[in-house]
Formats: sequence, structure tokens, C-alpha cells
Amino acid sequence: MRKNLLSIPFIALIIFSLLTMLNVSTTMVSAGEYPAIYIDPANTTDYDLTPGYTYTISVKTNYTGNDVQSWQFTLFFNPSVLHGGLNRTDIFTGDGANKKFNLTGRPVVPQSEKVYVGGILKSKPADYTIDYLMANITFTTAPGVGAEVKVIYFYGGVTNGDLISPGKDPSAMFLPGAFDNTAGKLSLTGAFFMFVFEPAPVTSGPGTLATVTFTVVGLGITDITLGPQTKLIGYTDVRWGYDIFGQWKYGGWGDPITRIDGETMPTHLQHGYFKNAQGSDVAVINVVPSQTQAYKKWTISISVTIRNEGPMTADVNVTTYYYESSWHKIGTHIVDDLPPDTETTETFSWALSAVGYCNHDIKAVATIIGLPDLNPTNNEGHSSVKIKMAGAVDGDYDCDADDVFIYVSPSYGKVYPDPKFNKQCDFDGDNDCDADDVFVYVSPNYGKSYTC
Repeated sequence: MRKNLLSIPFIALIIFSLLTMLNVSTTMVSAGEYPAIYIDPANTTDYDLTPGYTYTISVKTNYTGNDVQSWQFTLFFNPSVLHGGLNRTDIFTGDGANKKFNLTGRPVVPQSEKVYVGGILKSKPADYTIDYLMANITFTTAPGVGAEVKVIYFYGGVTNGDLISPGKDPSAMFLPGAFDNTAGKLSLTGAFFMFVFEPAPVTSGPGTLATVTFTVVGLGITDITLGPQTKLIGYTDVRWGYDIFGQWKYGGWGDPITRIDGETMPTHLQHGYFKNAQGSDVAVINVVPSQTQAYKKWTISISVTIRNEGPMTADVNVTTYYYESSWHKIGTHIVDDLPPDTETTETFSWALSAVGYCNHDIKAVATIIGLPDLNPTNNEGHSSVKIKMAGAVDGDYDCDADDVFIYVSPSYGKVYPDPKFNKQCDFDGDNDCDADDVFVYVSPNYGKSYTC
């Protein structure tokens, strides 16, 4: 008995819609295990592809089977280097009556538009609404006579390939995804042959799933990563047979079967790589204060470890800050000639006399001197230090009997590096706990408290 498969296309549409809401990070995998879905070209280094140029890739499969029924994929990219779609500017002239303007490129990439009337940037939805699919803008108030209406936006960028296309079978359906140029993602994009009754239309690989066009918006590097939702679906029992109309027809008479599954077969995905700038990539690995609790008389150290994760030797400026109402600089060091794949640690001295009580965030910022930073997102590291009132050893914002008898008394008379010496009882920072600590610092503060 032949099966009624009317619901399959609609289920596919629902699945596509649900998966577009997922935002999944992936790990770059150098792959090519057959059968594969891959990015072509796999690697691009072109220093002439500066901002404003377009860059196009194809998503392909090398699968040679004759049972292909559908496919889907998602893409992830660095939005500081590439934006999905083509950049366009449309200019119109207001007449005081017309509120609706049709753009010349469609569909519009969601949230990509900037709309100006008379040189003034307008906001949505107060000033206008936009239909991204139909590519038209409707203003709340019609632009005045002679007013320039300028719309800058991205559009299109996703085109069906030849693997599943009307040229193979007129039932072919193509569902392009949407770009999110803030997150750096192309949502689920797919194609399938629609059918009601078996045999299912099928086609043979290899072929192109889709072409994707980006606009270059910055200098740097980016992986172009196929997401784990990527799939190639076949159909079992591909053969000749009679369809429900009694016609002798070639197609699928069985069930869908996954030939490539990006989640369970990650080595069958081959991702892409794009680079359009010479430069390096310096990352702050960690920020470690010598003491996480300290007193105003102390001077502590901040150790900052940086690593050159880029392809070129770099000179690096490392600056540390603490936060008290605003960021205040602790110090700056310059690291000369840091080779690729190399770490170094810089130590900063921080005198606390002018710093207020309570918790203070610390940050370290590493910047490359004279070269582009290919990944500026990893240039900062953070930590924190709590500055206490002298005598408030246990950190509970007061100096009381607990501090004196539980902490100061056992440490009194001890000198670093005696294991019984408690650094938190060395209020003047001279590496011992003596009469100065007790009478100069603890006694005046005994019974006092502070708030944060």
C-alpha cells in the first residue's frame, strides 16, 4: 500500500521555523570525510577584499548517490568582518503625500536598515515600519515635498543551487534563511522536493546546495562555520515503479534517510576560512592580583598574562585599570616582539592608599601596536580586589573581638615566611604582625564599621 505523505512538507516547514530560533556555537573542524557538505572556497586570503567589496561562497556536497530528497544548513561568521547580503542605498524624494516607498533590493536583511529623511536618522516603529520580505517602507508621516529619503540596507545574499531546483523537478521548494548581522548567523536554509504520494522526487549528487554572498565590512579573519543542524536527506528504495496514476516512474518508495548529519557526523562538514588583513591576535589570558583582600597601606601586584594567538610577531601595549565610579589607570607596559603562539606575564604595582574601601573591579587591556588586531573580542581580562578597613580581618565590614582574638592574636609576633604568619593581620604591609599593626591600626578602628 502506498503511503500518503501529504504532511511531510508541512512538518519540514515547521522544523525549519523552530530551528531558526536556535543559536548554536560550533567548533572549527577541518574535515572532508565522504560524504561531505563543504564550503567552497574553503580558504580565502585576499588583502584586496576591503570593506565594501562582496564575497561569495558556495555550500556544496560531494555525495554521489541518486536518492537526494532534501537538505538544510546554518552558517556562523564573524560580523565584524562580514555581513550577510549585499549593501545597497536607495534614494527617493518626498512629495508630502506618499508614505510608502518600495526598495530596489529584496528581501531586506532584518534590522540592517538605516533610514534618513532630510539627513535625520529615523527610528522604528515611531517613524516608520518595514516589510523585510516585500522590501517596502511605510512612514508614519509622509516625507515633505522635496525631502530626501535615503535608505541604506543589506538585501538578498542567499540563492538556491542546482542540487534541488525546479530544473530537476518542478516541485522543488527553496527556503532561504535570514541573516542576523549582529550575532553573525544565517538561520536555517533548506530545500526539498514536495510530494503528496510516493514516489518521492529524488535527484543525484554531487551539487551545490546554495550560494551565499557577504559584504565585507571590516578587516580581520573569520571562520565560516556550518552549524550542527546541517543535513543531507536521501530516500530509501529508489527504483522504477508505478505511481498512483499508473504511470511508470522513477523515485523514492521507502522512507527518508539521513546521509549527512552535522550533529552526529561532524567530520563530514568542511567549514570555510576568510582573511583580508595582515595582523595578529593578542588575547588577555588571565588577570591575577597578588591579594584579593587588601588594606590601604598595602601595595599589591597585578599579574597579567597575554598570548599572541595570531600569525605575526607583535608589539603589545598592556594597560591595567581599577574601577571606582569610573575607570582609573594603574599602569602601562609595552611588550616588544611577542612571537606567535607565545605567552608572557607582565606584573603591575598598585598602591592602594588613594583607593576607597569595598570591592573594585580590575581589568587589563592588550592592544597591538602598528598592526590590525584580527580578533579584538579577546583583548580584555577582569578580576577584582576587596579593600578593607584595617583591623577588619574577617571581611565583615567591622573591627571587633572576632578580628582581634581569632586572627590578630595568633599571628602577633610572627614574621613572613613563618607559616603561622597571617598576611591579613599585617595592616601596614611590612611583612610582620607587631605592635605597630595592633596599636597604630587595630586600636583606633576597634568597634568601628564601614559600609559598601
